[in-house]
Amino acid sequence: MRPFNRFPGTASFGANISALKQSICSPPCRCEDCQTGFYMEEEQWKPEFSYRRRLLDKEAEAITNDYIEHIAQNREYLAQRLQSRADLLMSRWRKRSTEKRQALLTEAAPDIALLSWTLPRYSYDPERKLIDARTLTRRRQLLAPWLNIEVLKNNPMVLYALLHYRVAYPPQDWAAFDCRQLTLSWACGWIDVDYSPKCVVMYGPRYGELVNWSEGPAHRSDILGFPRARLVLEVQGYIMAVLRSVVDKILEGADETLDPRALNWAALTGNAGFGHTGEVEFWSPYTNQAFSAPPKLELNYLLSLAKTRLDSTADHLWNLQCDVAYMRRYLKVLGDMTIFKLAEKEHAASRIADELLREVFDHFWWRWLEIECRHVAEIQHRFQDGIHPGHPLPTPYDRALSGLEIILVDQVIYRAQRLGGQIPFSKGFSRHWTLKRESGIPKGMSRLTRTTPTNTQESLENDQLDWILTQLQGHPGRQTHFEHSLLFNMLQSHLASNSREKSRLDERMYGILSDLSTCHEMLVAILLNRPQNKNGNMDDYSAEERGGWKRLRNHSKIAPQRDLEAAGSKLLDDFAATKLTGVPKSMKTLQCFRDAHVAMKEFWSSMRVIVKNMLANSAFSDHELRSLLNVMEANESPEYIKAMELKIRSY
Repeated sequence: MRPFNRFPGTASFGANISALKQSICSPPCRCEDCQTGFYMEEEQWKPEFSYRRRLLDKEAEAITNDYIEHIAQNREYLAQRLQSRADLLMSRWRKRSTEKRQALLTEAAPDIALLSWTLPRYSYDPERKLIDARTLTRRRQLLAPWLNIEVLKNNPMVLYALLHYRVAYPPQDWAAFDCRQLTLSWACGWIDVDYSPKCVVMYGPRYGELVNWSEGPAHRSDILGFPRARLVLEVQGYIMAVLRSVVDKILEGADETLDPRALNWAALTGNAGFGHTGEVEFWSPYTNQAFSAPPKLELNYLLSLAKTRLDSTADHLWNLQCDVAYMRRYLKVLGDMTIFKLAEKEHAASRIADELLREVFDHFWWRWLEIECRHVAEIQHRFQDGIHPGHPLPTPYDRALSGLEIILVDQVIYRAQRLGGQIPFSKGFSRHWTLKRESGIPKGMSRLTRTTPTNTQESLENDQLDWILTQLQGHPGRQTHFEHSLLFNMLQSHLASNSREKSRLDERMYGILSDLSTCHEMLVAILLNRPQNKNGNMDDYSAEERGGWKRLRNHSKIAPQRDLEAAGSKLLDDFAATKLTGVPKSMKTLQCFRDAHVAMKEFWSSMRVIVKNMLANSAFSDHELRSLLNVMEANESPEYIKAMELKIRSY
């Protein structure tokens, strides 16, 4: 069916126009949700998005039935083997060296990728454009890009976790995750796809059943277009086949007459985290979802994430107001950035005040996110009896989830922009940028230029940390961007194996990365929830009274530059005049100590006025404003005043 042919000696393809038009297959719906399961007509004019074959209904049904049958057979087989020989399997696998594990994996599953990070490496491989050179081996590596010998051989717990979770949970529980892992390959057209206008049921006992497209089920992801759904079933079948082959290889030659033994296995798999065993550190389901339980929306967990960041940012603001050494260190980190070294005093002062203002609003947003999560949790509890697979979500719950998704998308974009605004001026990445004052540019401004490429194989290989941080700035809704969870997994691995690289990230960048990863983890939890909520938009929430919506409706109101400059300049001047002497507990030191705290108090008093003016006329009540501004009044609290008195008495 595919009409494209490659021109000899080139990477270009051509097609007969008539044959190309005949090959175009129309999707049953052109909405954003249905583009997950079908390619649009205009996409199919490109070789990589052309369907390989057009299937008859009976052919499509035979394919899905075959996958479901083999998945069930292998899952049942593995369950039986684990029930009888799990302890022996654990013992044998643990005792093998990494070299012997690799040899076994290569023999049992020769198509598994050798190294981690299949998708980043393949994205620069010329092979990706050659649709006529695709192989079954590469197809399988792209279907399960997280499955590789490197991750399986280095830590025996990884194989145990993969076995346990794929056997303990049915394939429908994994469908949303397995489908999401295909997003980049699907959006870039890296995998051959067959067409059928049918859809596949993606939940419950009917999982894998071929059905006609229907708007409601399709838009809540209860059914998925056959072209994409077939890939989900195929990768699930491949994973189970690999696990069966690996288990058989490990247990090869075992004495089957011995009594079943799985006590150690039961003790291990009964551990909720599956990592608190004394052998490995706990791994996060966000960055290691393939080796954790399948995703399930737990709103209490989302609340805990928001609360953790809320408390962390509150502590950070407290220290910035009450701890002189902490504030000096913060200012030093800012001062080490190239933009502050080149900036004139007035511009540097306003930038410093602006950065501290952002710290305040970062805290506000965690407060508003916590409120939004609590709102969704309350509605979920109220309508919990009406939430069932295969049925529409109760309207209030659907609306609440959609609203939380909108805010989280906005926050991921904002946090990514914050990261992008820090990297060029950080000492750890200065070799990739130049910042110069040039004629014709307004006073106080400089020209920022990237001097090295950002999205190339060389950048991935030569400076992986810079490559990762650059990719993390991608829009969360762009399917051709790398998944943030993959990038954070790469970041953790890179920093763990390269201790010197950690020093390239300053304290502020770590904080921004923590905010970004937490926001994206919360967003993914919503996106993987089934039944899926509807796509919402800002206009649907114009009457909402919770704080996040009030701020989003008035986000364009910013702080006047002159006010930031005045506050920042006074802080810098006063701090420069109160630098502590090296003489311990002298009268001069005491006076400097007092003056420094007065300087901080006056600065934060100015910042409270700026924030209050920014939020004025934003529908916040006087009570809400006072409650928000309370976090900026730490140096007026009884705890602070008492600590100051004790400190002064010690001189």
